[in-house]
Parts: sequence; structure tokens; C-alpha cells
Amino acid sequence: MSMSKVSVIVPIHNMEDYLDRCIASLRKQVLSDIEIILVENGSTDRSLEICQKYAAEDSRIKVIHLDEGDVSVARNVGIDAASSEYLGFVDGDDSVSEEMYSTLYGLAVQHDLDVVYSNHMRIYDKKGVRTAYSDDGTFVIEDTKGLVKMSLTHKIPASACTMIVRKCMFDNVRFPEKTKYEDRAITADILACCKRGGYLNKTFYYYYQRAGSTVHTWTWKHCHDYVRSEKCRLELMHRSGLFTEEEKKQVAYMPATWLLRKSIYMATRAKTPEQKAATKEMLKSIDLIPKGCRLKLKPRVIRFILNTFYR
Repeated sequence: MSMSKVSVIVPIHNMEDYLDRCIASLRKQVLSDIEIILVENGSTDRSLEICQKYAAEDSRIKVIHLDEGDVSVARNVGIDAASSEYLGFVDGDDSVSEEMYSTLYGLAVQHDLDVVYSNHMRIYDKKGVRTAYSDDGTFVIEDTKGLVKMSLTHKIPASACTMIVRKCMFDNVRFPEKTKYEDRAITADILACCKRGGYLNKTFYYYYQRAGSTVHTWTWKHCHDYVRSEKCRLELMHRSGLFTEEEKKQVAYMPATWLLRKSIYMATRAKTPEQKAATKEMLKSIDLIPKGCRLKLKPRVIRFILNTFYR
């Protein structure tokens, strides 16, 4: 059996109500030569049973069962199991356009690219569809510096789900385990490993925002992990050697803004001695913001408050 062109890794944890839609969108791909890796991790519903049913119907589907429920563990296991040159990632409660992988793979092969990005749209239960992108269909190719800059400045999504990327880019980078917002923490690191990549300004990924989803509940843990992800992005900006000190003042704007905004939430939600100690340690990441970074008034005020009252 010849190697598939793209392996799509799907972490699944208690997704029985959404799996049919997700898996159907993958089975209908115009690029039929794909490997679909369903990594069911620690589900207590019928998710594993549903995955096994589809695997029995479609030889392209591989099912991996893990006892531990963690999206990053599931993705990392899926990476190791993948047999294709390029990898894609889809969450078990989302879906993708039928043209997604044929389009991205075609561009990757045509231009010999390590990564190709596209857009996503958010679909809310009550608010309808929202997108932050023009979707004008333009396509640009960037070198390492350009890719990392686009990621840090939010010109491209921070999600791993809107791209395909060469598997070898994960030789030294893995999704951080036991944490939320794992995509934000490492997507820039992945791009820093790429020599050339492309961005297609077109939406292929449908990101469903479910009411009551834990990712939208801002507990201390959520705030802490979000700040951690922005810390990782600022650390990458500094250690990569891609940017001059003057360039860092501009590139750091978005990570710095979100780090400060979530830091104030983290600080006010810290209740236990352990949370307070972890918050104090995490607030050291404010020092990663370059002096002279052009922040708006509100983030500047937040930084002053954090430095004065919490540090």
C-alpha cells in the first residue's frame, strides 16, 4: 500500500454528538488519498465505539485508544503514528471544507513548501458565523522570518488546525501536555523550523463554538495557560534571532497585549497559596516585553497595576 499524501490527526474526548459531522467532512475530501487518525483519549461516552464503526467502513481510518484524556498527548501520539509526509489537525467537534487538503497539498507540492496555512471561521450556537479574514483568495510565500512574524502579529491563525505541515517539522517540537491553548504555545515554534511556507487567504476550517464549552470558561487555570502560551511566543521571538531589537518592538505587540490582559485575570482569580505562587512566578514573563513596545493605553495601565500591586 502506497503512503498517503496527508495524515489528518483528530484528538477525540467525549465527542459522540459531533463525530459524525467531523468524520464525514474528512471522508468527503476531494483529496481521497489521506490517512485519518482518530485518537480517542479517555472518553466516557460512545466516542470509541463510533470511531471503530467508521474504521470498519473505511480503510483510510486508523483508531488509537488512550486511557488518558489530553488533547496534546493525543496529537503527539498521532504524530508518531502518521505515515504521510504532511500532517493536518482537526478537533473532533469541528469540520473542514471538502477542498481543504487537496488545495493545501497541491500548493505545498507545487512550491515545495514546509507548511501551508489557511483560515478558519467561528460558528456560534446563537451568534452565527464570524470570521476575521477577508477571504480574498490571495496566496503568499514567506521565508522563516516572514512566517514567524505573520504568526506573532496574528496575520495568520494561531491554530494548528488550519494548516498542513511536513511531519519532520515535529522532530524537535511537540504539543505541550497538561495545558490548554497548546496551539498558541507552539505554532510559532513550528514555523521557526520551516524554511519556506505559504498562506492562502481562504477559509477551509469550521470552528464550532459550543455554549458552555470549558475552553470559554475563564478559570484561573485557563488564564494561567493562556499567559503561558503568550510567554512561549515572546520567548521564541527573542531566542530565534530573526528580529532586530527595533523589529521586536512591533512584532511583540499582540503577544504582549494578550499576555497582559490575561495576566490581570489570572492575578485576580488566584485564590489558593499554590495559585498565588504560580501567578507570581508567571508574572515574571512581563519582562519579556521589549522596552518601547508600542502598547495601547489599556495594556500599559494593566502592566503598571501588575508591577505595582502583584510583583
